[in-house]
Amino acid sequence: MRNLSSSPAFRPVIYTIEHVSTVPLHQWHAFVLAVTETFWQLPVRLRPGNTYLPSLNRAADLFPVADVMAFCGDTGENAWLTNMTIGRQRNCNTLSIQELDFQHQPCDFFARIVMVLLHNLCPDSFRIHSSDEGRSWALPLRWIEQHLGLSEQLKLTPPQPVLKTPVSDGAFDSLLLQLLSGGERVLSNDDWNAFTKAEFQLYELKRVAEKTDAL
Repeated sequence: MRNLSSSPAFRPVIYTIEHVSTVPLHQWHAFVLAVTETFWQLPVRLRPGNTYLPSLNRAADLFPVADVMAFCGDTGENAWLTNMTIGRQRNCNTLSIQELDFQHQPCDFFARIVMVLLHNLCPDSFRIHSSDEGRSWALPLRWIEQHLGLSEQLKLTPPQPVLKTPVSDGAFDSLLLQLLSGGERVLSNDDWNAFTKAEFQLYELKRVAEKTDAL
């Protein structure tokens, strides 16, 4: 995917996760259920792998031991291994900060959904930041609202502020979300690259629309 790095849409994005306190057990259970549901509702190509499998076949494989979620990105020759590990317990004697760069691999969208879920379901246990700010969270937040039913139980918020000005009454958002919905949907690498470019351009259009509305 490095041959696409000249496009602004493929510039590096660094996610930072700081684990600040142990997650209460009831919050962790809600998080595990939401991640499991996410796994089955995303297209197979967007599911992450682990150190043994390039793409996991079971949601249970995301949780290799009790109270720990772990997965990684692609391990192909054009990518380096990026591991994301989230545990319920916080070791007070260890500084727990992860910096992650998924290099715009397909599992990046899954990882962003996971981070939005952490922010909302384990609200006092993690601090989450993206170098791309709100662009990283706008569509994952919409995806969660559409597919997981959590918005009926709590008010979902992004880890960082997002632009909310609609473009074409939200038609483009809906089209992109449809592309990333359904475990039966077949996606290629080209489809994913096209989505990455479109997501970037859509957020730029929202930025322009917001400035226009402010005039």
